[in-house]
Amino acid sequence: MSSSVTPQRTGRPPLFFANKPDAELTEEEKRLKAQILKRRERQKRAYRRKKLSRTIDSLHSESTKNNSTSNSTEEDLKLTHFTRSNLSSVYPSISQFITLRKYFVVELEQGLSTLDDIARKLLEVALVFPNSFTLEAATVVGNFTNSKEVAETVWQLLWKGFLYLDEDIRLSLHPLVKRYLSWHCLTRMNSLDRRLSFEDTETTLYQYFYDQIKERVRDHKIYVSGLERKISMRFIDRERDNILVCLKYARRKSKQCLQDFLSNGGSIFRFGIGAENRLHYFGDALGLCCCSEFSCSSHSNWKSSQFNLPSNDSWNTEQEAILLYHLAESYADAMQWENAEIFARRSIQVIEKLHLEVSSSCYFPPLLLLGNILYETERLEEARVSVLSALDSIRRFGLHYSSYTANAYIILINIFLQEKDILSAQQTASELLEIVEKIGFHDLPLFSDTMGTFGLISYASGDYVEAERKLRLALESLRSWSCSYLWFDVPRKHCMHLDLWLMDWLSRVLNAQGKNEEADKFKERVEMIATERDICLRYVSDTSVSPHRWTFPDLGGYSPLLPYEWKNNSLDFVELENTQEVASNDSWNTFSLSMMPSVQRVFMKHVC
Repeated sequence: MSSSVTPQRTGRPPLFFANKPDAELTEEEKRLKAQILKRRERQKRAYRRKKLSRTIDSLHSESTKNNSTSNSTEEDLKLTHFTRSNLSSVYPSISQFITLRKYFVVELEQGLSTLDDIARKLLEVALVFPNSFTLEAATVVGNFTNSKEVAETVWQLLWKGFLYLDEDIRLSLHPLVKRYLSWHCLTRMNSLDRRLSFEDTETTLYQYFYDQIKERVRDHKIYVSGLERKISMRFIDRERDNILVCLKYARRKSKQCLQDFLSNGGSIFRFGIGAENRLHYFGDALGLCCCSEFSCSSHSNWKSSQFNLPSNDSWNTEQEAILLYHLAESYADAMQWENAEIFARRSIQVIEKLHLEVSSSCYFPPLLLLGNILYETERLEEARVSVLSALDSIRRFGLHYSSYTANAYIILINIFLQEKDILSAQQTASELLEIVEKIGFHDLPLFSDTMGTFGLISYASGDYVEAERKLRLALESLRSWSCSYLWFDVPRKHCMHLDLWLMDWLSRVLNAQGKNEEADKFKERVEMIATERDICLRYVSDTSVSPHRWTFPDLGGYSPLLPYEWKNNSLDFVELENTQEVASNDSWNTFSLSMMPSVQRVFMKHVC
């Protein structure tokens, strides 16, 4: 009787060697084992996907048993444009992804359907804000009458996850909710009433921030009170995105609307909006951006930024004079000195043509700015005349104790140091310190600038120990302020590279005391930070002993202001300097020789 033979099954190969170590297998068995293990992992993944699909289908059937839809394709389109980019990183890639989107849409729509009218309106108002907003702003923009009821609605939305709070107690829409609402309320705005409602909300938003800005700049508050200055700077820092939305709205609305907004807010826009952006807005308000030769680039060569200005009769109002001043200030921040001087002088001409020198407080800001520009371009006598004229106008309006006067004194002190008049510099510095303490700018960068100026005077007097103490105090005060922003684009904290200027001078003071190791550390930090901020470090002439030296990028590899001999050999300058007659004051001699172009590094710094 023949024994029965078990026929060989087709399909899967035998698995008796799949769990054996590779050392006991042949090459063919190793290859087969790898295929088997790979297939096992693939089967496990398929099983997990199938199990997850059943779970989602069960949840979907429960959530939609009372909310059946007649057209599933329309539901799929609702979130196709944003769920794929947001949820694909959270959920695994599965073939039933459309079902997951349906589930998310249904849950979101169910949550929105349970909200009352106030909550829905509040969510629509939140869409107008580009980023975060305050409860007060939402109440005003939404025209809500009962603030207590709005606060309760906000807590309801926070609990449901539609809104969330940040560390500054500011509200924001959840990103997915915002995209969903934007698609429903904005993209598909086929209703005329809805479109008009949204435009009214935009108008209310503009009016709210317009009133806020007018209140903050009223009566020169940000110049006479350190507390008001800090509040306004914090305001512009947090509301930057909302203000940019208002600027775009004003530009769309009308030229007059843009001029009103810029003329009132130009003083504090400088704390939070870059120089290049401000150039575009102020140029647009003055009708200059339509000119192909109008230069808005902060990196362009200032010598090549010439263009034909309108005639003197084109600008003939006080508001346009204010806009011209802010445009000149923006050019100064962009280190385009020639254009800055042109518009500062044009602003002064308009005011004088209107005979507002005595009656308007908009006369001395361009005078002070022009004095700073003339000082930076080494026209000291003209700078002195402009600054003294500005001081007379400042005192006439009772603003002696203000940051206007403080900055005028800082320019005068540096002019005195240029002229080697240390006694006058010391006397002016005493008045400067009194003003800074009186207006309460102790923990603002203006105080650091003042202490740095005192350190420079001590260094020129030969008191290196006191100079080191003042400079360290200035750095400590500046460090306690904020370093959350890079200052090369705009003086957001009303200064540009004040920290680099202080560290650079501190390294020189330490070198003068023989503390070379610590001085080298500060110098390395300066060069490292300057590299990170993309600052051009460049040599200047021997007359430049200014701590406020502004420079523009040296695109040609060397400074066009330098004589030919300095470009080739700086030793010729040293020999020439040693043969010339020097002042009898040894300490001043040391101060002057320390500024030779072979060692001087210059940084941009400006305090408003």
